[in-house]
Amino acid sequence: MDLKQLKNLAAKNEVRIDDHAGHKSKPAHFYSSLRDAFGFYFNTFQTKNESYDFYISSTSTTIKKNLKILESQFLDVENTVLCLVAFERFFELFLKDILSKTNPKLTYKEHYRNKSNSTWMMLDKIKNKRFVPNRPDGKRIHKIPFRETINRFYDLINYSNDPTKKNHAIVKRFSKVYKNFQFLDDNDFKATLEFLNWYRDNILHDGNKLPRLRFLDFIITQRVIPIANKILASEPTIPSDWLYFTKTISGIEILTSMLNIGFKLRNSKTENKINETYNALLCIGHLKELGRANMKMNNALRNNRSAYEYNYNDIFGRGKRFALAEKKNHKNAKEIKICPCCNVNSLVHYTILGKDLDMPQNNDIEWLKCYTCDYYIRYNVFDLHYFNPELEKHFNY
Repeated sequence: MDLKQLKNLAAKNEVRIDDHAGHKSKPAHFYSSLRDAFGFYFNTFQTKNESYDFYISSTSTTIKKNLKILESQFLDVENTVLCLVAFERFFELFLKDILSKTNPKLTYKEHYRNKSNSTWMMLDKIKNKRFVPNRPDGKRIHKIPFRETINRFYDLINYSNDPTKKNHAIVKRFSKVYKNFQFLDDNDFKATLEFLNWYRDNILHDGNKLPRLRFLDFIITQRVIPIANKILASEPTIPSDWLYFTKTISGIEILTSMLNIGFKLRNSKTENKINETYNALLCIGHLKELGRANMKMNNALRNNRSAYEYNYNDIFGRGKRFALAEKKNHKNAKEIKICPCCNVNSLVHYTILGKDLDMPQNNDIEWLKCYTCDYYIRYNVFDLHYFNPELEKHFNY
């Protein structure tokens, strides 16, 4: 079976996920990539939580060239790749959606024999019906890659700010479509989109380098979340219950809290600055774990019913029963508490006394596990009381 046959087979076996006759989603289908991207990012704490405190302490005090082995050990390859690719997919389709609503031809690749020297020239061709799309197989129109999408999008922003060009029919239409997202007229935001495109291409076309964990935290919290938060706040088609992943049942605003954390990649030289960076990275770790557990608490579970066990309607009760069973039957389960994520009384506090270990030590080993939302924290990263004294203190530190 050759490529042409495989393409024909694919055309007969595809399912449309965008809006079309008989199907409409709110928000648009590509927003699922944004939610998925955050889910992959949140996972990068759980997979490396056992000695996370050692990692952030080392990266805050040790020069990079001496951390190669440690950085490799703390790299979550799967979730890092999926996170960056999903974020890139969201932003690409988000910008293309604005361009397409302005004029579908703005997302088409132009035929190489008729290629315009500028976006402005292309607008003139579209207006005068001289635009020729690229159809390599004579049927399907090729869409432009993300790099070109960014260029066309920001060219149109510039034209909308130019008194000599803003009255062009297509530019005027663009200004109306893009009005809710005018905050994107920002050089830092444009650079972030270009950077995501560059990194995604490097990952998929070369594939031998990934951002270390601390750099991934920098990319997402310092560059991506400022854009994503504004888009989520400005998109009028997003139902409030779709945003469940941004806020825990207990009321913790995950993305907003991450947005308010600042840290730099370069190691600080003073003890105070080192402590600030350590605490910032520690807080990001806690927020990622809250985000991971909260991501499981979708709207079905928040209404106390299982999303996939179709006849099961007591999720919170089941979590409590599992916690009670653990406390009764597991020798290290000491207490049941209220979970700081889902607010259910199903958080089990486990303790192994230091004197009972094979190699006795002064410190006890402690951890928390919720049997409703799966929230999990070890004593090595303290607890949320460390950041907010109003929250319960669990560990002895």
